Amino acid sequence: MKKKFSDFIKFYGLIAITISFTYFLPANLSVLWYVTLLFLYGKSKDEPFWLAFFLVISIGIMGFLGSFEATLSVLPGLPAIEIGQFYVLIAFGKAIYKKNRYPVFFEKTLLTLGVYVILLVLLGFYLGISGGLNVYFRVFKFTLPLLLFYIVPRFLQKEEDYSRFFSFLFPIVFLSLASQLFDILMGQTITSFMGVGEPENIEITQLSIYRGFYSVQIILISFFAALFFAAKQQKVFSHLYLNLIIFSASAMVLLSATRGWIIGFGITLILYYTVVVKANPKRLALFIIIVFAGFFIGKQIPILNMQISYSIERFTTVGGIIEGDEEALETQVRTTERGPKVINKWRESKLLGWGFSDTYWEFSDGHVGNQNILLHSGILGAILMLLFFMIFHERLLISAIKGHHRENLVFFIFFIGWYIIHSTSGQHFSFMGMPGKIIMQATFFSFGAFQYHQVRLKQIEIFNK
Repeated sequence: MKKKFSDFIKFYGLIAITISFTYFLPANLSVLWYVTLLFLYGKSKDEPFWLAFFLVISIGIMGFLGSFEATLSVLPGLPAIEIGQFYVLIAFGKAIYKKNRYPVFFEKTLLTLGVYVILLVLLGFYLGISGGLNVYFRVFKFTLPLLLFYIVPRFLQKEEDYSRFFSFLFPIVFLSLASQLFDILMGQTITSFMGVGEPENIEITQLSIYRGFYSVQIILISFFAALFFAAKQQKVFSHLYLNLIIFSASAMVLLSATRGWIIGFGITLILYYTVVVKANPKRLALFIIIVFAGFFIGKQIPILNMQISYSIERFTTVGGIIEGDEEALETQVRTTERGPKVINKWRESKLLGWGFSDTYWEFSDGHVGNQNILLHSGILGAILMLLFFMIFHERLLISAIKGHHRENLVFFIFFIGWYIIHSTSGQHFSFMGMPGKIIMQATFFSFGAFQYHQVRLKQIEIFNK
């Protein structure tokens, strides 16, 4: 227990120090600190700790850090490099010497996807990549993190590794919700309050609803993990703690007033409580009590009540577009302008798309995830990605149903909501990504491979008896 507590102090202490060096101390000192962090990681064998740490550094916490914040300038004339990228390089060097203790059942499909990424890079050069060395460098920075799909299964070898990784992230859900509430109640962000960035004035009205959302990928993976461990027969975390995480993540989504996220989380929760934990009404009752308590407290605070009411109104009002709701209009633009623009360009190169060429960067639009996949990788790439998803979830569903491990249903149920978010609010799946985004995805799919292997081992053990 003492070691666990000291690890948490070390974890959040390092984050606090990194924030201090990044925003409140001279730049040359921050460089020394980043190099020190990478040195400490290179010498360490505690992979779950550092994987969680660099996820936080890459995604951000309470408005601090995130992509392009903690960087090192290595080559003159080229953009600075995020320390998350250096982490991937060092981690890859360490992973080469580690043997994976469980087979990754989708390894061949993953290898095929990796080869296809190389093809997209070559296609980009063939179709045309103009500009200086920094443009070529950008392609490298967006593809290097994909190595995490190879790295993570070699770093997280046991269930204790995964549960420890998630345990470092769970408190960030509460910190993110607290940051959101601070924004609403104080009328400014914590970063603005601390003198970081431009001053902000947050005013909540029916025409300008607050849209803050912190640590997106961490909220997603923590939401999934809380659902998963709450469904397990063995008690890894307190059920009250897990339900508070589920509630806090869902509350953040509601307060963000983002339709796609509300739909995605809502469908996930409905499926989870009707399919996975239907045989355990106590768990459902506990969550309902927490929801009602949180909703009641929120309604007692006028400004928070206003945000909740406007968020629900935005979600339920079909006539928002006609009435001039800006976000509703933006949502409509996805289908009337953004999507067609991307698709029209894709039709000029249907099979392979435009790869990493100038044309892709000119016409890409992360607001329309599925169309953007077609633009980037063509029909062939979209089919390969879909095949990967199908293989992954087929095995997990089989292990859940035939192996009597209902918690493995959570992978499929969560993915449904996640894919809805990808399709309606912003692209999550692609053939490239920054470290934070890929750490989250690699952990999710690697954990699935681990869980499938655990079920297989138990089935073999029962058969041998």
